[in-house]
Amino acid sequence: MIWSAPTRRRFSIIYVRTKAVTSHRTPNLLFMKLGNRLALITGGGRGIGRAIALAFAREEASIVVAARTREEIDRVASEVANQFGVESFAVECDVANAESVLAAFAQTRDKFGRGPDILVNNAGIAESALFVKSDELMWERHVNTNIGGTFRCTHAALPEMIERGWGRVISIGSIAGKTGAPYISAYAASKHGVLGLTRSLALEVAAQGITVNAMEWKTSWQKPVSLQRTRSTRLGR
Repeated sequence: MIWSAPTRRRFSIIYVRTKAVTSHRTPNLLFMKLGNRLALITGGGRGIGRAIALAFAREEASIVVAARTREEIDRVASEVANQFGVESFAVECDVANAESVLAAFAQTRDKFGRGPDILVNNAGIAESALFVKSDELMWERHVNTNIGGTFRCTHAALPEMIERGWGRVISIGSIAGKTGAPYISAYAASKHGVLGLTRSLALEVAAQGITVNAMEWKTSWQKPVSLQRTRSTRLGR
């Protein structure tokens, strides 16, 4: 079972209920009620992150919108509260900075009395260049943000998930992390790292009631973008 939520940037978020995608029809959404759960979405101020925040809010989860731009996260947090009547919180967070991540999680705990039950590692960057014209700074930006940010946020969220015996970590990958593509070697390499982290951590914490998964997205000039889930461990909800 899957459902999709379109965004203004022609992305579609695909949530997979079963082991394989068999249809692109939009089913009843009642299977995913999350009224007692707290979800933190990085890069939540626009695009995919905004769509994910709205999707979880629709299922009654409380929402933490985390990103660098105050105006954007305030707007999405208000949108979440006004449309769905759930508790929402906007917190500034730069996932490339360890202190910023720790501060964001501390503010979340101050607000809700606990850390998130659901973490969505969505924040990331993508730059293009011929490999021979790329430099170390470009590579460092991608590694530090895309894989480093996923590590920092997951590392901050996981201890409480383990203590509670329940947690969901969802990282936004890219089909480029599996297949590669010209001109985006730094981006593709960083997203490949996200998939490796996902697979390894999924095996490490599966027995503790926590699932760790990645979703992949790809772009096309002719077709809408879709995010498809990479199965990394059992699909218990």
